[in-house]
Amino acid sequence: MSENLSSTVHRICWIRRLTGLFLLLLIGSTWRLWTPHASVPSVPAFAPLASLPTALDWVLFASVLVAVTAWTLSRRFTHVAGGVLLACLALLLALDQLRWQPWAVQAWLFVAVIALTEPPRALLLLRWLTIGIYFHSAIAKLDYEFATTLGQQFLATLLGFVAVPIDDIPENVRIRLALLFPIAELLVAALLCFRRTANVGVIAAVVMHLTTIAIIGPWGLAHQAGVLVWNLWLAVQTPVLFWPAGTTSHEEKAVSSPQWGDRIATALVLAAILLPFTTRFGGWDTWPSWALYAPGAERSIVWVHELAVVRFPPSIQQHVRGEESWRQLHLDRWVLSELGAPLYPQNRARFALASAIADRHQLGDLIRVQFDSPANRWTGERQSRLIQNRREFLEQRESYWLNASPTP
Repeated sequence: MSENLSSTVHRICWIRRLTGLFLLLLIGSTWRLWTPHASVPSVPAFAPLASLPTALDWVLFASVLVAVTAWTLSRRFTHVAGGVLLACLALLLALDQLRWQPWAVQAWLFVAVIALTEPPRALLLLRWLTIGIYFHSAIAKLDYEFATTLGQQFLATLLGFVAVPIDDIPENVRIRLALLFPIAELLVAALLCFRRTANVGVIAAVVMHLTTIAIIGPWGLAHQAGVLVWNLWLAVQTPVLFWPAGTTSHEEKAVSSPQWGDRIATALVLAAILLPFTTRFGGWDTWPSWALYAPGAERSIVWVHELAVVRFPPSIQQHVRGEESWRQLHLDRWVLSELGAPLYPQNRARFALASAIADRHQLGDLIRVQFDSPANRWTGERQSRLIQNRREFLEQRESYWLNASPTP
């Protein structure tokens, strides 16, 4: 089945509107993350950006809201609004790595593809980008860690809807059932690759996202609103991109004669699809690699001595757990309560926040950071090392190729 050029233009128009609408909803639900936040320090991508005034965040935030509104609703100034949106959103992301939420990365890529190339090529690139997101999200969860931890929570919640106790199921069966979640996601990616099966893939994708919303929604695991909105976005976006299935002669012609904007858009999509293959080796970050709900990624644990706890304000003290001399400070819970968004999972960003807490409250050797490597895909085993004094903190900070120092 083929479609004419006007139908392709109509699809891209709807994708543009959906991207803009859900970007507004997601930024609105996490607005504290996108504006200057004093309680949780920012972690710029590059150290010189730390010296920029915080007022710039407000200017960029307002510019993004205006640009995305114009890009979504306007018919005449979409290229100008898209260019402004790309630039301002990129700067906001560069000013704080905590803003590198996976939906923000996806939205920026969608805006870039639509703004840089014509509808036929844009449709083709966005389809492959979406397939890549599903593929890498599935592969990241096909491991022992997911099957025995978060996958079990998903399974227990899903079975709870039909009043089936998970404890009545043998452990080895539970593990296999938990792996059905990433297998289903991988199947969606495979179905969307081919014209004859794409429509089935669309139906499977919608069912998958609605099931995920039920599991992590307020009647299930009660995760934050941003994750629910993003799943709803994908559930609506995938049918618009792929239904009815089929590429057109216009798309094939566009691929054969690329312009400079086409080359940039193609390079961005290729990078978004290929770079995630290096994540397990430390080459690319977890969330830009679409490793979503993947507990097997690298992790870090912050330990603070009991003598340090009294130096913290109540907003931090409530997230310290334990009764021993060394107690765990849950950075993820602290950031979620302060910013309304999940903490960026990379050890680099978490180390920067731990360093900021150490400096702000003059902890000296009363703070330690434990770094755990990505879990072995088959056994879940990790390698750990402990950073426990000022010299080691400084050496660790210099080991990253991106900035690991918080704003003053």
